[in-house]
Amino acid sequence: MPGNQGQILGHHVGLVVGFLAVLAGCGPPGPDVQMITGVVTLDGQKVSGAKVIFVPEAEGLMAAGKTDADGVFTLNASRGKKFGRGTTVGNYIVTVSKLTPYKIDRVTGEPTDVLLPEPKQLMPRVYTTISDSPLRASVSKGLNEFRFELSSRPVR
Repeated sequence: MPGNQGQILGHHVGLVVGFLAVLAGCGPPGPDVQMITGVVTLDGQKVSGAKVIFVPEAEGLMAAGKTDADGVFTLNASRGKKFGRGTTVGNYIVTVSKLTPYKIDRVTGEPTDVLLPEPKQLMPRVYTTISDSPLRASVSKGLNEFRFELSSRPVR
């Protein structure tokens, strides 16, 4: 009899695993996202390690990305636990921020090894908040490429 119980238990476990696999593939499809890539510069210099966020003006899906050493970013949107490369068609407010937890050397402008009590924003404030940012992006179907040329002395 113990041999039969093991077979029955194995059969039930197999059914549960199979059922869970079917459920994982079910559900509504994610939003129709469009590929978004771009470059961020500040005073003509590529900005690495900056966070770029697209916030919908009305309808849309918030998306974020981080710039690499060449200032290039690719957005990744999420809705719940589903991720997509880009965001949905629509108009967006764009923010760009870059924080450092280190003190900045006054001579070189580079981060030191000294930790700050609070992170310091390295981008001009106007680009870092939704309410102040002058940056806008209009996302259309297909590949979308943007270039954000920021100034350390932005004109409002």
